[in-house]
Formats: sequence, structure tokens, C-alpha cells
Amino acid sequence: MGLPRKIPDFPENYDLGHALFITLWYNKNQNQPSEKKEGISMINPPLCHTGTIVLHTERLVLRPFVLADSEAMYKNWASDEDVTRYLRWPPHGDVSVSEAVLSDWCARYEDPAYYQWAIVPTEIIGDAENVGEPIGSIGVISLDPVIGCAHIGYAIGRAWWHRGVTSEALAAVIDHLFDKVGMLRIESMHDPDNPHSGGVMQKCGMTYEGTRRCADFNNRGIVDACDYAILRREWETMRERKRKNLP
Repeated sequence: MGLPRKIPDFPENYDLGHALFITLWYNKNQNQPSEKKEGISMINPPLCHTGTIVLHTERLVLRPFVLADSEAMYKNWASDEDVTRYLRWPPHGDVSVSEAVLSDWCARYEDPAYYQWAIVPTEIIGDAENVGEPIGSIGVISLDPVIGCAHIGYAIGRAWWHRGVTSEALAAVIDHLFDKVGMLRIESMHDPDNPHSGGVMQKCGMTYEGTRRCADFNNRGIVDACDYAILRREWETMRERKRKNLP
């Protein structure tokens, strides 16, 4: 039978037997036209990873982190218990924790399938290189290369809450992952006691898919998880309506 021609990028903890089966199926079908069944593509084309490139919105620059961002990360959001209450990681005790996190993130930028952006308002960009001071982060927490599914996570400093900043950043990431990378599905979730995060997802066109009981954990303990997602065909419809100035 020979070796597979191409092996998709699986998570490190992916079952190897299952991965081999999917790899063989993937190679058999990757060059065949996508079949349609009730409007759903049966084969998602291979993803075209770009890595964490710079993205621009009306008020923001999303860029890769640099090690020099550690003090801003610590000061603007990572040390704040109010910011981390509904997140899985505890507040950073001192700036050395932020330095260690950014050292890990920056090392991963060599992987074109790694996506982790610093959120920088254009009003505080200090130079022509778009460095500026980050006020939060947004990135792909997990990625399924076979389905073409990305799970998004984000955190933003309390001083910038309720100003539409997070939804603007999320919309830019969704656009990029669908338009340039070729994702089929983008999802996220939030603690039911943090409904503002659900509002961010709704504003970006994501659909509420239900609440799973005791399905997640954060700094409050084991919690329920409200699931949201948007499919590429839904995003394409939204984009076309926006292009035609339709409601």
C-alpha cells in the first residue's frame, strides 16, 4: 500500500491509530471534488496556514507578540483577577510569569499553524512598525486540521471592556481564518456567568449551539460551557449581505 503522501498536522495527544485512518482517507480524497449533501461539503480542502501575520481593522492592529510586551501584558490584563476570573489560567503573580508565557508563544511563531495575536489599539501605536502596547490577546486555542475547525480564545484588559474592541478583534480573526486559511468552522465558548463574552460572539455572527453541563473549568472551578460557532457558508452569506449593504 505504501506510505501516505501527506500527513495532516494532528494535535500531540491525538490517537495515533485514528490519525492513521484519517490520513489514509484524507490522501484518498484530497484531490477529489467536494461532494454536497444538504449544503454541507463532505471534504474540507487542506488548510493554507499563514502563521500569525499582522491584521488591521478600523481601530486595531493585531500582530505577533514580542518579548518586550511582557510588562504591558502583566500591567494591562494578565495580573487582573477580574480579567482572569472566567479563564483557565490564574493571574500572573509578577512580570516574570508574563515573560515566561511570551517566551513560549514567541518560540511557537515558527509554526505556520500557530495563531496568537497581540491586540493593539491604533491610538497607542508608538511607531511605524506597529509595535505599540498590547491591551489583550486573541488566538487559536485548538485546531482540528481534518474538519478544518479552530477554537478561539481571547482576553482583554478591563479598561477596554464594553467598547467593542474584543468583537472587532474577533471579527478580524474570523475573516482571516475563513478567507485566507480555509477553515470550515470557527467556535468558542464561555462561562454562563460571563454573558458579555457570549455577546461578543453573537456580534460576530456566531450561533449559540447549546450549553454543556460541567463541561469546562476556569478559576471558579468546574463550570458549564455555552458553545458558539460560525460556519464558512454562514460567514460567506454575512460578507455578501454586508457587501450589498443589506441588513
